Amino acid sequence: MPCPPRREGGFCQCGEVVLHRSVTAVSRGLAVALLGGGLVVGLGITNPGPAAFADYGGAQLTALLVKELCQQDGLSGLLRLLIRECPALIQSQRQVLGTLVRANSQRQNFGLFSVYRTKLDLAALLPGLRQIPDLHLPRYKATTFAGAGQFLLIQTRESERPAKR
Repeated sequence: MPCPPRREGGFCQCGEVVLHRSVTAVSRGLAVALLGGGLVVGLGITNPGPAAFADYGGAQLTALLVKELCQQDGLSGLLRLLIRECPALIQSQRQVLGTLVRANSQRQNFGLFSVYRTKLDLAALLPGLRQIPDLHLPRYKATTFAGAGQFLLIQTRESERPAKR
């Protein structure tokens, strides 16, 4: 014999109310699981790869070299006279610098995000520039977090420059 209907929602006081609540709980759980799964997949898809890191690294190294060589005392007075457009010269090499950063970095890929560790010894990478008097190229170590389509530089260190000859 069926239960008498309730006035609220038309469900019986017996087993049907429990069934309605169970279906609602399962629906909410499924929605949360789908949302969480979508978030995980979305983060995994937007984890920047090595090509994006090379572009980012090239931009960072370009800005650093412009600051170190063109705006500070990185170049001697004679070199400043010879290289009139120092920032433009360095910026024109952004892609090459990005390739150097990528080649001297190790990536730890955790699926949802990556960690890049970079070691650059510019004097060793650009041995022809060692011949230029009073030009001292620094050594750098950097750790970069990559995730959600973004990069975050979390640690940098500059090694001491070699003494002037």
